[in-house]
Amino acid sequence: MSNSESKSQGSSSKIVIFAALIVGAVAMVVVGMFLGLFDSEDKADPAEPVPAPTAAEPAPPTQEPTMSPEEIAEMERQTMELIDAQHRLIDGDPRALGALDAPVVIETYKDYNCGYCQAFHIDVFGELQPLIDDGTIRIEQNFMPVLGEASFLAAKAALAAANQNGFWEYDHALYTTTLEKTPENLLAIAEELGIFDMAQFEADMNSEETAAIIQSEYENAMSLGITGTPAFLIGYSYVPGYIEADQFISVIESELNRK
Repeated sequence: MSNSESKSQGSSSKIVIFAALIVGAVAMVVVGMFLGLFDSEDKADPAEPVPAPTAAEPAPPTQEPTMSPEEIAEMERQTMELIDAQHRLIDGDPRALGALDAPVVIETYKDYNCGYCQAFHIDVFGELQPLIDDGTIRIEQNFMPVLGEASFLAAKAALAAANQNGFWEYDHALYTTTLEKTPENLLAIAEELGIFDMAQFEADMNSEETAAIIQSEYENAMSLGITGTPAFLIGYSYVPGYIEADQFISVIESELNRK
């Protein structure tokens, strides 16, 4: 597990709701961070410490930023547009499950060497299947290989599987295998499934176009402020980390209540 996979990602307290029903200054700061309007890494230069105020020099009162109702409404609108723009909503998308008109669209951002991503696949994903089947949710997968070259290579293999409409079978195999994500093992996993033209699979896995698609998805996620895995956009709720199935479904239910 890398630094991007902190234990705090597993806490349900990190669920952040940032859509049209958000009100209050704290919520707007969270929205601003997601949109890149605030830099959460800004810190004082350690080489230039700021002296503490003395009794003769009291610290100036802190003023909370204020926004007009119109500014809040505009930021909410922009946030919702930003999230809506993440949805591919392509009929026959090999990396999506669920109806195009599902009321809640879920974007997933995962890494094949991420322990919490594996836990999501094993413990949570199956619990969502009834909601996919009844048209409540649509899940779209995005590549987010944050854990190094092996993760990027596994993502390329998964996209090669998607090119032959075998993404979900291969996705499951990657999360349940004990093999390292080497080129040889990734090909062996595909061959064992017995559903791929292996010459085409290997060519797609090693193509520049495949690498460019994955790099583009990675950079897009980073531009949204997503730096660790797993991460989810559940309707208009951003969940930066693993949560249990009942908590995940609770977020879905909250999104349905927005409608």
